Amino acid sequence: MKKFILVALLLIACTMVGALASCESSEYREKIAGTYYAYFYSSNQGGYVVNKDNYITISPNGKCTYDLSYIAASNGLDPEGYKGKTTYKYNGKKFKLNILLRDAVINDKVIRLGRWYFCQENSLPYETYDNVKYIRYDDDNYQVFGLVNNYVTSVNILTHYNGVKVTSFVERAFTGSKLENVTIPDTIVEIGDQVFENCSELKNVTFMGEITKIGLRTFKECISLKDITIPDSVTAIGDNAFVGCESLKSIVIPNSVKKVGNALFFKCFNLESVTLPDSLTSIEGGMFLNCESLKSVNLPNGITEIGSGAFAGCKSLNNITIPSSVTSICSSAFSKCEELKSIIIPNSITSIGENAFGYCFDFEIYYQGNIAGWNDIAKADNWNKEAVNYTIHCLDGYIVFE
Repeated sequence: MKKFILVALLLIACTMVGALASCESSEYREKIAGTYYAYFYSSNQGGYVVNKDNYITISPNGKCTYDLSYIAASNGLDPEGYKGKTTYKYNGKKFKLNILLRDAVINDKVIRLGRWYFCQENSLPYETYDNVKYIRYDDDNYQVFGLVNNYVTSVNILTHYNGVKVTSFVERAFTGSKLENVTIPDTIVEIGDQVFENCSELKNVTFMGEITKIGLRTFKECISLKDITIPDSVTAIGDNAFVGCESLKSIVIPNSVKKVGNALFFKCFNLESVTLPDSLTSIEGGMFLNCESLKSVNLPNGITEIGSGAFAGCKSLNNITIPSSVTSICSSAFSKCEELKSIIIPNSITSIGENAFGYCFDFEIYYQGNIAGWNDIAKADNWNKEAVNYTIHCLDGYIVFE
């Protein structure tokens, strides 16, 4: 308790001397419950650290307190474990705090909020070596924190710093930088959210080890990215991970991947070839949205759903076979596929969503069932909005639409 009081006093002192904007001496670290660390940050909204049973508030200006039950409830968490005495107020006004737990690490010991919520970047206790910033995460791990400046074109990422492994990246570590080629060392186990977002000069990424996760928007708008080989140790790829990678022409997602996020390859205008793993259970919404050069895709047998807008705007998509495991084709799944000529639909399909084949023309649907089975499919009223000149071939006949 004495340590927490000391932290609060130091933060108040920092404010009093007018150093609040950067407050370089205002970050503190207290060891909590074993090897877990939590950072004490200060800004003009204060900072705090939480453990399972209570919370501590640090208020540099004496005007703000935090009620974690309010925040927890806003994020669908059980508020009972986060009850406090007061509601968060700052200068007499309530703040919306539901976003503050979005990227929090939650476990039975501590909640540690990300760096973007309570402090400015220059107030964090990072260390620098060869143009790369590193920050201590816990006793056994360092993280790559960022670059000395965003104009660095190449870096050597260390495997160890001060004898401790470098195992991950801080969110947005290299966002917007001018890096051209990156080699990820074999100690890194995951690539976090937005690490390379808007790295417009990035051409190649090489993984030396077995990472398990690629976060959301990791390579978003890397417009020069031409080549990337995803290791077969990866199990999850986040939403929008490759959005806007305009130079990417082909990619293989290994069988180790169990889950991919929404809009994975949205606006990859030059993507021609994709290999999908048998481990996937769905084609997520917007997965290939506006992939204008994509001509064909082999869909895995285990998927059960074609998500909303999954292939919308794939102007070069010529033919596709939907596996017999699929039961649902969602809204706009194949909308505006202008070159679509042939699609095989299994008799396992039970629903076809709004605009699923909208604005397609001169194409053939081959339904692997009889006409009665096709008519029994629950179809949205405008599943074929503005579609013209197509025929539905069934085992016992066909239906022509002109």
